[in-house]
Amino acid sequence: MLPVCVKTNSPLLQEFAADYWASKAIGAPASRPSSASKTNPAGGTASYWEVARKRFIKKGVGAYMVKGDQWYGYDNEKTIRIKMKWLKEKGYGGAFIWALDFDDFTGKSCGKGPYPLLNAISSELEGESENPEITTEEPSITETEAYDTDETEETSETEATTYDTDVTEETSETEATTYDTDVTEG
Repeated sequence: MLPVCVKTNSPLLQEFAADYWASKAIGAPASRPSSASKTNPAGGTASYWEVARKRFIKKGVGAYMVKGDQWYGYDNEKTIRIKMKWLKEKGYGGAFIWALDFDDFTGKSCGKGPYPLLNAISSELEGESENPEITTEEPSITETEAYDTDETEETSETEATTYDTDVTEETSETEATTYDTDVTEG
């Protein structure tokens, strides 16, 4: 008798194992945002210090982590360095980080010191700054002759209309709201 997966009652064969792990990689279908994380109680994102040091895919230049039914794609120092090299090759002017507080700002989670992602960007781009001389051409002005035309355009004028309205919204339930404020008249 073949061993079976408890959840699906499918045989645990190489094919099953390959399909299972393939479904946990880049390109796997997703049905919802990720669950709440320490940095985002609403779900959908997690910070680098929560997912660092998991898995890396060379072909797609991406790091990812799988935890149960949760899948996170993210950048680490290695992917950042690769992307900074690409950025320089293409002649782009710089890079940015979406949220500094999602980096390992204490340096305790990844063990690589504070801000490992920001430092990877900085070290790859350091010394690359060129301040090219920016030249702007003087705008050219072309003179044209004025001309008369027999064409007339008919327009109609519309008088502005205003309405005085009282907007009252009636509801069946009214909730009392009080504000603790200091009002100074004078």
